[in-house]
Amino acid sequence: MKYFDEKEIYKLVSMESLIHELDRYFQEKPEVMLRDRIHLDDQDNTVLIMPAFDPDYYAIKLVGVAPRNKDINKDTIHGTMILHDRETLEPLAFMDGKAVTSLRTGAIGGLSMKYLAKESADRVGIVGTGVQGWSHLEASIAVREIKKVFLHNRSLEKLQTFKERIHGEYPGISVEGVDVDTLVESSDIIVTTTTSTSPVLPDLESEAWEGKHIVAVGSYKPAMQELPEKLLQSTKPIFVDTTTALTESGDMIKAKELQGDEARFYTLEDMIQRKQGQVPYTLFKSVGMALFDLITAKFIYEKSICNQQ
Repeated sequence: MKYFDEKEIYKLVSMESLIHELDRYFQEKPEVMLRDRIHLDDQDNTVLIMPAFDPDYYAIKLVGVAPRNKDINKDTIHGTMILHDRETLEPLAFMDGKAVTSLRTGAIGGLSMKYLAKESADRVGIVGTGVQGWSHLEASIAVREIKKVFLHNRSLEKLQTFKERIHGEYPGISVEGVDVDTLVESSDIIVTTTTSTSPVLPDLESEAWEGKHIVAVGSYKPAMQELPEKLLQSTKPIFVDTTTALTESGDMIKAKELQGDEARFYTLEDMIQRKQGQVPYTLFKSVGMALFDLITAKFIYEKSICNQQ
């Protein structure tokens, strides 16, 4: 069984190539078998157990999310990923779960940007400058010609570190740290990646969001809410990566409560098949799904085999 650490995973797979692979996978729609992920809460921490099967592989990811780690300068997400042969159940690969999670979450967000953000989008705003902030920056760059990045984070030190990393890896892109009102007003694509229990974006009327695509990543528990009520009430339809979001995410629970019978939620398949029609702005909510991890792990593993041949 081969071990893939974070460095090797990122060497094998780019954000652009994974977005393309996910797009291809969902258009081909192979037969898969999924089970609801096991969601265990331990005070503020969460443990997720996520199994999935496709025609050739069986995969299981174990993830731990510790929101308070950011206060002690430790990573919020830790995890492991094991890929097996489906027929024999022989373990084939053991992977850094944090890297798999970061890649696939950014790629799913990037897929939503590809299909829902306007073609001319060249300014992205990111609230939360952690691992998922970076993965979604890379995703936006993979699908649009990003010229400027607006950042907002509670920690100015972490914001500055993030800003310097952009300067180092993408010197042609302009970066500015701003308040959230300026970020919303100035951005074509807006990404929220926090574990906040109260909205991190301003509570504006629907006209203020016109022409924008919002990707909400952080809220994965009922008590968490990143998005303001006016946005949740007025957005129809709302796109979700999985219908699990409707019961796990405080944002989606609130949207259902505010919209009642008028609520409409579309899936990735609807998004890719462009069933939504013309809407003034778009909102995509991501909570994650075992299938995304399987596709990512399979892609990494098969890339490594190709490189050896």
